[in-house]
Amino acid sequence: MNRKQQHTTLSNITLEDYIINNSANGWLLQVAPAITNYLQNLTSKITDYFTVIDWGNLLSNNNRQEGTVKFFNKTKRFGFITTDQKDIFVHISGLKDNIRQNDEVIFEIETGNNGLNAVNVRLANNHH
Repeated sequence: MNRKQQHTTLSNITLEDYIINNSANGWLLQVAPAITNYLQNLTSKITDYFTVIDWGNLLSNNNRQEGTVKFFNKTKRFGFITTDQKDIFVHISGLKDNIRQNDEVIFEIETGNNGLNAVNVRLANNHH
């Protein structure tokens, strides 16, 4: 059987028939464990790779935002920073510098229990 005839023959049978036919001669039964082992090793290597990455640092560098303090109430210990897209909640625990209304700030965004939170908030002119 030439290559073209073989291709035509394979394209006319279902995957289920192909597996049954090839399992009968033992080929698939020999290859399947090797494929399974290869995929398990590959999965393990991918998992190891992603656990080595410092995701916090990577995300924080790509997550840097700029905005203006809309208001901040020291007594209530929270406020909001306005960006081009929206207002972001900021709690006093997320501050690196003291801030007040209309200050230009840089910060990072984290997802909190109630939405987005500004963290590592610094005055823009004090940024190192």
